Amino acid sequence: MTSLFPAPHLDVRERRHGHFFWQSVRKSIYLHIESPRMFDADRWNYRMINTRDEIERRLSAVEGLPISAVHHAAGTLTMQFGSLRPVANFKGAIRHVGEWSLHVQCNWKIEQAGSAIATQDDLFGPDEKAHRSAQRIDDLLVKQGPAIVKGVSGSEEGGADILLSGGLRLVISPNSAPDEEDWRFFDPTSDTKHFIIEGGKVDPWSLS
Repeated sequence: MTSLFPAPHLDVRERRHGHFFWQSVRKSIYLHIESPRMFDADRWNYRMINTRDEIERRLSAVEGLPISAVHHAAGTLTMQFGSLRPVANFKGAIRHVGEWSLHVQCNWKIEQAGSAIATQDDLFGPDEKAHRSAQRIDDLLVKQGPAIVKGVSGSEEGGADILLSGGLRLVISPNSAPDEEDWRFFDPTSDTKHFIIEGGKVDPWSLS
């Protein structure tokens, strides 16, 4: 029977090669256990993920739902979809969240009749300016509607196009900067992993 370990009759160079091989295997296993996102298999998984299909599959959950709230956190656009419900945060404070949440940190724009009526730049600058811009978007998509999601589509570059009622649509365009989060989609009432686009790609960790 063939042994998997270096035999004593092998010369020094062959034994040394075998030693380094098993040392590498042990290190890879250790990295996978201690920090799954450092394991090389995650990089390989990028090639196996159909980014567009995965985006469309995830975002299809909001089709037919209304946009129920629009806010901002610094320069991040946040949207709630579906019925709002109260939840307590870790400090015990009550906040209202939808059935699904979308947080966008990369480039985005809201279009109506083919013209941009709001962009990511509206949330940059003084807090008062950002707050007024978020309130204006909330008025447009929630108070005057609400806008209903009519359809969704994704792109291989990690982008998303959310078609809304009233001739509106939200276009998300990742910056594709390595290791930088573009946007995330999740159930705010659940502890399940968030679906994350990072560097224009699906973060494999969010699928594991």
